[in-house]
Amino acid sequence: MTDLEDLRYLVEDAEPGDLHDFYPQSASGQLSPHRTEMYFDADLATFIGDNDGSVVPINPENVNAMPENIFDPEKLRAVADAVEGGHQPVFYAGYGDVWLEDGELHAQARDGNHRTFGAMIGGASPAYLIIMSNTLQDLEEPFSDKLYRAIRRAQREAGIPQWKRRRKQGRRKVAKKHLEPLLEAERAVLTAQEDIDKARRYVLQKFSDLTDAEISELDSYGLRVRTKLLWQNLSDEDLDTVAEDEMVSVMGILERQREQAWSRAYDLRQAAGLDPRTQRLDPETGQVVPA
Repeated sequence: MTDLEDLRYLVEDAEPGDLHDFYPQSASGQLSPHRTEMYFDADLATFIGDNDGSVVPINPENVNAMPENIFDPEKLRAVADAVEGGHQPVFYAGYGDVWLEDGELHAQARDGNHRTFGAMIGGASPAYLIIMSNTLQDLEEPFSDKLYRAIRRAQREAGIPQWKRRRKQGRRKVAKKHLEPLLEAERAVLTAQEDIDKARRYVLQKFSDLTDAEISELDSYGLRVRTKLLWQNLSDEDLDTVAEDEMVSVMGILERQREQAWSRAYDLRQAAGLDPRTQRLDPETGQVVPA
């Protein structure tokens, strides 16, 4: 059974969710591409991603989730219902690692799991994912020739920009006026990712003490409350002082902070003359390194 089939069962048992609660900009039609972005049509949904060839279409049945990823059933259903209901929502594309298996492209979603899988459950196809920077780096090397050609073929058939290999570049230096702002932005990206990893490890460790039956009894709201309590080390008594509508998934907050940090770093890399998809500034050394 594929991850997509498993998640369909999860959504069937979930309480109906409101897309406004999870993706307010998508629900209100406020998302549109920036100068270096474009729309990617997935039939019943639309995704926004970079127009530099770093977005690839994948057969929904060939997309897997990270084993440790925690899904919110209500959030998944909110996306799936909006897509299946014909609302044609627009989302930012998620990120994924891509590989070739039995002649077909496969991917593991690394970021944006709920909007990626929720849209596929609702009938959107194909899945559009932004290729992770480590895979883009591999595509520059001869050992990735088959994967490189397969990605370009899939992009060509979908009528979207194709990834082009970059010419080998020597060591680059960042101009002094860009150095400090970019270093600060790169540190913020690392900190945001560390916060997400810390929260995920902490929650998984705490949930490991529960039985499967106990976890299944927690609805999606209960999971979000439990996550927030664990992260902030609040006591049960503290819960009584917080209104229900103020309870927000801490993972969602951290993910938004990471997206904001990444977006700022991306813009500053571009301003500094770097390829923002494949190059970054190492906060420790100040040198240009692979992203």
